[in-house]
Amino acid sequence: QAHLPGVRIVLIEPTPFDDITEAPQFPGGYNAVLLRYSAFVRQLAAEHHLQCVDFMTPLLDVMRKAQAQDPKLAHEVIPGRVHPSPVGELVMAQALLQAWNAPATVSAVAIDAANDSVVKSDNTTVTELSTTAGKISWTQTDASLPFPILGLHEDWPQFPPTENNRWGNPSFVWPAPMPNWGQTNAAAEMMVNFSGFYPALDQEPLQVSGLPAGQYQLKINGQSVGEFSASQLNDGINLAACRTPMLEQAYAVQALVWKEIQWRFFAWRDIQVRLMEDHDPQVQKAAAALVAALEAQKETDAQQQYHAAQPRPAHYELVAVSH
Repeated sequence: QAHLPGVRIVLIEPTPFDDITEAPQFPGGYNAVLLRYSAFVRQLAAEHHLQCVDFMTPLLDVMRKAQAQDPKLAHEVIPGRVHPSPVGELVMAQALLQAWNAPATVSAVAIDAANDSVVKSDNTTVTELSTTAGKISWTQTDASLPFPILGLHEDWPQFPPTENNRWGNPSFVWPAPMPNWGQTNAAAEMMVNFSGFYPALDQEPLQVSGLPAGQYQLKINGQSVGEFSASQLNDGINLAACRTPMLEQAYAVQALVWKEIQWRFFAWRDIQVRLMEDHDPQVQKAAAALVAALEAQKETDAQQQYHAAQPRPAHYELVAVSH
């Protein structure tokens, strides 16, 4: 506050110790201690007029729901009882983003097929709408991308791999795995549903009214997204939960973000921390130069992210497949 006036400071309450999927180790359980810590963090934030974000309550809430439905999957939220897995981290990310008032809408489009008109186009531009017998098409350019949910379509380990190099030291530079669209992680899917992730942060509704009864295939840029009934389309479908070219683009951006984070993590953990106690001026000079080079690379990666995230026109086709 003294050296960076106006900087935004956010205090975060601790995540829980898992006394839900496993029995407490003593009366009251260790999480009672962490609840006391949470109370202290809230008090500190109030005293200094800082924002405070609660990680404890959302995680406890979804873990209790998961334990009631599937104890085995519930155990994957905080395996080992201390460190949340990517499944648990997703709930933490949601809590933080909601506290920062992150918008829920990616884009929202409503089309009246009977009257050949665009009824709604929020955070997007819709052009070239055409309705012919059995087919509707249009071009859409969204202003943002759907959320690439880490761990939903890949097996994301709790900790990074630690394959040793020839000196026996672990490597922490680890590229983000790309999604395996043929699988869905059951624990992550359960957390997404219990936490209300899509309604809270990832809404990309498409609504098409005035369609004759039947089934319709939706394609975006020639890629099949799925088949939906006229009733489903009339009510609206959330494209953020579907494999679309926009979501694939979002995962590519995520890989670049992850790369940037990895460079920073490597510079901090494997260079700065390890050489902190080595006071040799030559060592410190070399370390500083290497960290500076990694920081420069990080800035280049950030520019690549912005370029990769630029909106791209998407061509939609909705075709009747049965009646």
